[in-house]
Amino acid sequence: MSHGVKGWCPGALRPMQTGDGLLVRLRPRGGALSGALMSAIADCAERFGNGLIELTSRANVQLRGIRTDSLMHLQQIFHDLQVLDAEADAEAVRNVIVSPLAGLDPLAKQDIRPVVTALEDSIARDQRLWDLPGKFGFVVEDGGSFDLSDVVADVRFVATRQGFIVWLAGCAEPHGFCAPTALADVATDIALAFLAARGDGPDASRRMRDVAHRLPPGSCVSNQLLRADNFNQSDAHARTRRFADPTACLGLHSMGAAAFVGVTRPFGRWTAREWRELVANAPPNADFRLTPWRILLVAGLSDFEAKTLGGRLAAAGHIMDPIDARLSVAACPGSPACASATTATQADALALAELARQIGPKGVTLHVSGCAKGCARAEKSTANLVGREGRYDLVLDGKAGDSAIVHNLDLSAAANALRALAAGSLHPENLP
Repeated sequence: MSHGVKGWCPGALRPMQTGDGLLVRLRPRGGALSGALMSAIADCAERFGNGLIELTSRANVQLRGIRTDSLMHLQQIFHDLQVLDAEADAEAVRNVIVSPLAGLDPLAKQDIRPVVTALEDSIARDQRLWDLPGKFGFVVEDGGSFDLSDVVADVRFVATRQGFIVWLAGCAEPHGFCAPTALADVATDIALAFLAARGDGPDASRRMRDVAHRLPPGSCVSNQLLRADNFNQSDAHARTRRFADPTACLGLHSMGAAAFVGVTRPFGRWTAREWRELVANAPPNADFRLTPWRILLVAGLSDFEAKTLGGRLAAAGHIMDPIDARLSVAACPGSPACASATTATQADALALAELARQIGPKGVTLHVSGCAKGCARAEKSTANLVGREGRYDLVLDGKAGDSAIVHNLDLSAAANALRALAAGSLHPENLP
């Protein structure tokens, strides 16, 4: 069977050529990485690439600058570690994001790891699903400490103690309810119903939100998807969200018998040395978990182990504090890593981080983009600096592709504009 590349995202079997070499993206199953896999990632980044490792907003890991003549060696290493799919088409659509502490969270409604394994196996095995668009994705929540409601998903499963509420993107009401043993089958049938409803050709819908209205609640699955009134909705809404703000998981956290440390680097980008330093300082039994917020969790620790590890990472300059100014900026790889960019976005963003934090006390306030595509941040930002011919245009309260209020800023002029914005003295009507 032949399958085309559908609005594709890079993988390890089908990497993407970028300005600094091949970009290889790994999709660890269940968002979990062993110590051996963590070490292999650092070794491969250093041996076969430019030494850079990135966390993505889809809870994946990617290596940059991989040389074409080294790709087969890298793939063999990750194949031996059982990270890769058998086919590139399966890898391209195995997009499943899960609660980061699955199986370890005492507040979870259930351990979702078995159903996640079943879902990922189903996607990898069922060739009919390989026709899904490359960005079509599933989220499976355990109903515990982490709120994943802001994470984009075409099909979402939220655990209750009885089973899972099923949501489709673009719908205000649940699509239905399913038992844990039925989740993989329900997901498959919904995905197939989406493929049937999306149409054919270049104008075919790529996201569930565009066709969900054609799939009435309770449709798609014969007797495995129950009506929403067949479960206890009070249980579904009784969520105790310890980390409603994703950056709140940074630092040290005690979770009963399983403490964890949340850590990241600017823009979720690590050097192989920094990554290896993290692994070396973690206990041998540590469980590494990916999140969709470019934060890595080192879990399964005792309180003493978490305190020791956290102290060492903070001393080494890793980001451990939710109010760290470096978290106030988002930036794409920029030049020379991306051929579309003409500015060194990440270096410039770090230079402006303190000003960005003055604009707002929390969250991302400044998006520095190498071009108008705005790949690093799909949401609106208070300020956007958009690269163009080596300088920046300024977009306020919008996205990178929106109309700019001022053009042709060098870094110094951009800093002055942000300083005025933080002071409340920058107004579009007063600009030339």
